[in-house]
Amino acid sequence: MPFAPVPDGISKFTPSSTIYNPPYDNYDLYSVTLLWGELYSTSDSSAAPIDWSGQASINGVAVIDVVYQIDFEDGEDSLIQVDSPAHIAWASQAGDLDGISMLIYLDRDITYITAPKLTIQTAQINLDFDFGELENFADIYNVSNTQAMVVVARRILSADCPSGTMVGEWVRDNVGGQTGTLHGKWFENSDTPAGLFNGQFEWQNNGVGVFSGQVSGYVADQVIYRFKGSWYYDDPRMCPLCGSGHGKYQGVFSDTNGMVVGVIKGQFGYAPDAADNNLPLQGNWRKFCNDVSPNDHTPANVE
Repeated sequence: MPFAPVPDGISKFTPSSTIYNPPYDNYDLYSVTLLWGELYSTSDSSAAPIDWSGQASINGVAVIDVVYQIDFEDGEDSLIQVDSPAHIAWASQAGDLDGISMLIYLDRDITYITAPKLTIQTAQINLDFDFGELENFADIYNVSNTQAMVVVARRILSADCPSGTMVGEWVRDNVGGQTGTLHGKWFENSDTPAGLFNGQFEWQNNGVGVFSGQVSGYVADQVIYRFKGSWYYDDPRMCPLCGSGHGKYQGVFSDTNGMVVGVIKGQFGYAPDAADNNLPLQGNWRKFCNDVSPNDHTPANVE
C-alpha cells in the first residue's frame, strides 16, 4: 500500500485486525493512506499535541478496513468502534505524526443515485473525494504553518486477468519505416492460438506514430477485437540502414460494441539483416479484470 512519506524515526506501523472480508468479484478495491500532524519542523519542541480526532465514511455500500495504524500512541490515539462497515473513527492527539492506512471495498453492482464519496472529517480539516479521484492520488492539505494532512490513494487491480501474447511481424514499407503493416497470431495464456491480428501503422505529421487493426477468429474470420495505439523507434545503432530496426508499441483493444476491454504492449525488431523490412514482433495483451467498473473502459492517452 502507498504509505505516505514519513520522517526518520516514524516506523511504528501497527496492523489492526481485519473484521470484514468482502468478496472481490463485485467490489472495487482502493488503498488509502492518511497522515496528519506536524509535517513541518518547528523550533518549539514543547508545543502541545493537536487534536486530530476524526472519522471517515462512504455514502454507499462499502467496507473500510483499517489495516495499519501509523504511530498511534497508547493512551493518546486509538480507533473508535462504530457500527457501520462504511464508517471508521479515531481519536488522535498528534504531537508529531499519526495516520492510518486502509483498504476500501466499494460495491459496484449498485446503481447509485448520488455518486459515492469518501468523506474525511477531523477536528482540523474536512475533505471529500470522488472515487474517480482516488484512482491515483496524492496531495497535502495545510491547516497551519506546521500542521497538515497528507492523502495518498490508488486503485488496486487484480493481476489475475485474462491475458496472452502476440507474435508476428512489423513490416516496414521501406527502411525509413514510417509506414507499413503488422500481422501475426493472437495467443491465449496456454499458448493456444486464439486469433489472427493484422493492421497498419504510420508516422503522422505531428511526430506521433499511430497504428490500428483488428483481431479475427483463428478458425472463422469474424472480427472479435479492434485495436489502436501509438509506437516509436528506439534503435540506438548508427548505420545507414539503422534507426528503424527496433521499436515499441502500446495501445488498447475493444470488443465489437466499441467498448475498450484491454491493453496491448510489445516491441518489434531486430531482423537478422538490417535491410530486411520484416521485423519480428512480440507483445502481450491483457484484458481488464472483473474488478474494473464499466466507466473505466475508456481509452486513455496511449502515447
